[in-house]
Amino acid sequence: MSLESGRKLGLAASLITIIVPIIAVGLFASFFILLLSTISGGLNSLPSAALISGGYLFGLIAIGALSFAAFIIFLISIHRLSEYFKEPVIFRNVLYALVLEIVAVVLVVVLFIAAVFSAAISTVNSSISSIQTAMISLLGVVGVFYVMSIVAAVLFMRSFNKLAEKSGVDNFRTFGLLFLIGVILAPVLIGFFLVWIGWIFAAMGFRKLQPTPQNTTPTNLYAAPAAPVTGAEVGQKRFCGNCGAENTADALYCRSCGKQMQ
Repeated sequence: MSLESGRKLGLAASLITIIVPIIAVGLFASFFILLLSTISGGLNSLPSAALISGGYLFGLIAIGALSFAAFIIFLISIHRLSEYFKEPVIFRNVLYALVLEIVAVVLVVVLFIAAVFSAAISTVNSSISSIQTAMISLLGVVGVFYVMSIVAAVLFMRSFNKLAEKSGVDNFRTFGLLFLIGVILAPVLIGFFLVWIGWIFAAMGFRKLQPTPQNTTPTNLYAAPAAPVTGAEVGQKRFCGNCGAENTADALYCRSCGKQMQ
């Protein structure tokens, strides 16, 4: 797999993820300003307000579609980088985190519906103890989702720690750590800001990705290992004593592995 394609896709997904929250905040802020102006303007401003509100709804749908596209691009990027560095764990942990989040969402929806149904019955029966039980159930639903999100964030962090180890780009390690801390602090809202900052580090990491020496030249896995070749001149060419790559007769450093010619 091409490192360049994985790098570009990862950078694009990161930049989209950084920009989307800014656009969303701008849309919500302008919507509330519009709402206040509609209230102060009375009935005369209702038609234009309805038209503008439709535009905001379309903008939110577009943001959702853009976020989903960024997520798919991100998965493709991680898969390609995982194959390039020959580390399946990089993509596997991200995939496990995704599956865990999907399971968490489905489980929370089911538990939430059950808790709401129970709360409705408790309200009809006017039973204080039943209402308290329903409220505790709702808190339990939130707790289940919170714990499963933290586990998914740990898997996500492990994936990017491995990517940082293989690529030599520490920005990925910072991203994974900020992502985990952000998920843990999500209940106090500052966590979302930390996750957003983490994506900035991810974008920096994708931008810094460079080919590693062991992946710069293709190798035949089924060929017998080549015997060490000295730096002796053969015709007008020399061969690297470290990797055996062919170089020009006057080369001082190997064009493949970068080692000094002997």
